[in-house]
Amino acid sequence: MEVKIEMAGSDRLMFHPLLREGVEVKVRLGGTVREILRDDLHIPEQVIDQEIQSLFLNNHPVDDLETRIQTQGSVLSLSAAMPGLVGACMRRGGAYAGLRQGISWAEEEEEPDRADMGFIRVKLFNFLAPRIGPLLLSRGVRVEGRRLGQVLDNLSEAEKGRVKSLQVGSEKHDIQSSKPAALLSEQDSVMLQVFS
Repeated sequence: MEVKIEMAGSDRLMFHPLLREGVEVKVRLGGTVREILRDDLHIPEQVIDQEIQSLFLNNHPVDDLETRIQTQGSVLSLSAAMPGLVGACMRRGGAYAGLRQGISWAEEEEEPDRADMGFIRVKLFNFLAPRIGPLLLSRGVRVEGRRLGQVLDNLSEAEKGRVKSLQVGSEKHDIQSSKPAALLSEQDSVMLQVFS
């Protein structure tokens, strides 16, 4: 099922909880982290090189953007610079990266035969949620229907006022009077697109 939300303005703060928990995006499996960020997610090179300071693949820190993501369901977490010693240790290519050698990502041994399309989960932390989140949401992401319904049901009146239209499947709904959680509770996953 598809859910399309048209917003007034560019603020997507209401979707930050979903972005922190992770949204599923369709990518070409077997591509490098850089290729997936640039070509599949359309994140500008400048943002990749300068603003994404820490990357985790399946909870392991990643230093090399040429690391390949080969498995459907992989989790790619992106963060800007984190504070303190932990942040310094987790920073991609940082001076203290050697301190986490035992937990860093080790390349999978098997190379895929061909590049198949599949879904991976992307999590965005700190200021990368407002920076990258709108790009992902405008292209479309897959989320759990029940969780999206909860987020929409908990919108403030001001946030509801910024929703110009809500379309679930082929039906338009009024965000002010409808209960999105009831509409979406039976859906394991929905394709969500948020645009202005």
